[in-house]
This record gives sequence, C-alpha cells and structure tokens, in this order.
Amino acid sequence: MSVREEDITSALARLAQSLPDGAAEKLMTLLTELERWNRRVNLTAIRDPREMISAHLLDSLVARPLLQGDTVLDVGTGPGFPGLPLAIAEPE
Repeated sequence: MSVREEDITSALARLAQSLPDGAAEKLMTLLTELERWNRRVNLTAIRDPREMISAHLLDSLVARPLLQGDTVLDVGTGPGFPGLPLAIAEPE
C-alpha cells in the first residue's frame, strides 16, 4: 500500500499548521523513499505507510510551533525524523 498525497494532506490538516506550497508532495516523496529503502535497510520498524504518516510525519511536525530561533540542530535522526519533515515545513 503506497502513500497518497490525499492521505498526507488530510493528516496535516489535523495539525492546523500552515505549510509551504508543495510540502505535501515533498512529504509524500519522503515517505515513498522511506518505504522503498526500508525494504533493503531496516530504517524503521513501522512498515505500513499510513502508520508512517502519523508516527513519523505528524510526530515530527507537532514540535514545529515550539521551535524558536533561526537554526535548529538535529543530531542522530537516523532515517531523517524529525529533521526532514521540519526542513520541508520550514525551507528557509
């Protein structure tokens, strides 16, 4: 079962955060690649793409309103969470 952009858009709506244009598409690409590479290298125990939306994307972005300043250091993210979703949400 692949991730659909509509699934991500619907889940993101629950966060009530404004995201830049194209963010849902980039997040979909991120999860698609995670799903693909997770078959080769054990990056995450979560295998269901719909669970990845909640457990990886939403869990990463829920911290976004709490971040302050111009720079964030993300040390040891493994497969890129929360760093990559946050970078997509805050590209500047």
